[in-house]
Amino acid sequence: MVATRTIIFHIGLEKTGTDSFQRFCKDNYRALRGQGVFYPMSRMIFDDRNHQPLVTSYLADPDLGMGPRRAPADVLRGLRGEIAAAEPGTVLISAEHFSSRFRDAEIAQLARDFADYPCRIAVVVREHAARIQSAYAQTVLAGRTLTFDDFCNEIFWPENRYARYRDTIEPWERTFGRENMRVFSLASSTNAIEMLCRNLIPQAVLPQTAKSYWDNKSLGASGTEAMRQVNLALPNHEPYRTDRMGQLKWWVLHTARHRMRRLIAAAAGDRRQGRFRMSQHNRERLTDVANADRQWLAASYNIELDAPRDNGDLPPDDAFAKALAEQIKGTLWVKLLMAMRRPG
Repeated sequence: MVATRTIIFHIGLEKTGTDSFQRFCKDNYRALRGQGVFYPMSRMIFDDRNHQPLVTSYLADPDLGMGPRRAPADVLRGLRGEIAAAEPGTVLISAEHFSSRFRDAEIAQLARDFADYPCRIAVVVREHAARIQSAYAQTVLAGRTLTFDDFCNEIFWPENRYARYRDTIEPWERTFGRENMRVFSLASSTNAIEMLCRNLIPQAVLPQTAKSYWDNKSLGASGTEAMRQVNLALPNHEPYRTDRMGQLKWWVLHTARHRMRRLIAAAAGDRRQGRFRMSQHNRERLTDVANADRQWLAASYNIELDAPRDNGDLPPDDAFAKALAEQIKGTLWVKLLMAMRRPG
């Protein structure tokens, strides 16, 4: 017998308000449950705020930073048991790594595993340049030291789908059917939580606190450059490791970088920080990718992205970034972290 409970897979994209929406769902678990919306939170498929363990179970070689891989059969059995016990009208699964890590084989397997349920796929897109800049700031926060132009060289590589919305969405569309796709555009003035709740779970009544969620606000160009310079002095960026010492080191560095982020954000305040530097070659690549996606989104889903922002010719404040980086590197706890740096 086909289950009547609809499963909504919110697959991202990354840097489109996913963290805020996931934290909202976690914090309001009981309220949503009372309104017929089930956001599973067992340890088998849930990690902190989203369903990354479910994603990881499908990947043969997941990123180490995604945590340990659990057996797919165990994860599915646990999730099915939760759904059966909860008896909800709607099950909401959210993880941005669905869109960034899944390819045709994983998407097809997901469809087979949940063939007994009516499934909907929800994806949020955003103006390309703003999303790329936000993603770069996040990768520097995670410990990487590459320049913005080097980052653009990575994501504009033809085989990289990160900034190519059509290439990301079409495999899901082919497997689940366009009629089961829900594509939304996140405008700069849009509250992601309100938009997703209104369109995905309209039966849910939002609490007033929904407006207070805003995770991972970008540091801006100068603040991100300050963070990058600090990273150059810290231990080499390492992915999450499963051994105890590796976990401890990863946690210390992860916590320290988030504290530094707060220091930089406080120091920057409302300062105009200029724009990230991009070579003419990458500007042309961005224009080509964005124009192709805009045409496809308009024709396929009647979606119109924000117009690119014009930040003028104001460059990043390199003097401010350098001074701020030196100030942070001079603190005692950062000096201790610098002492952890591996030789060579």
